Amino acid sequence: ACEGISAKDVAKQIPGTHRLAEMDFLRATGHTIMDELNNVRFEHVEMLLRTPSQRLGAIANICGWRTENALRTAFLKRYGMSMRAWREKQAAP
Repeated sequence: ACEGISAKDVAKQIPGTHRLAEMDFLRATGHTIMDELNNVRFEHVEMLLRTPSQRLGAIANICGWRTENALRTAFLKRYGMSMRAWREKQAAP
């Protein structure tokens, strides 16, 4: 997931159509292939944010987002705060 693969890339590995792969995945897991990729990416983002020496700007590329802005937007939507605010909240006693 952190190498930038897409749901389409995953679906190509499953016999049948892309739509069928998505439906089968949704039925088996309760969420879409893209949701799963993003869950893995966000787990890695969280791990890197817990490392104070890790620069915020480098995290997007490491975790599979095309741009830093794309990650910032997705992070804000998912967590309701910036990556910097999330990092500070985790560091607070």
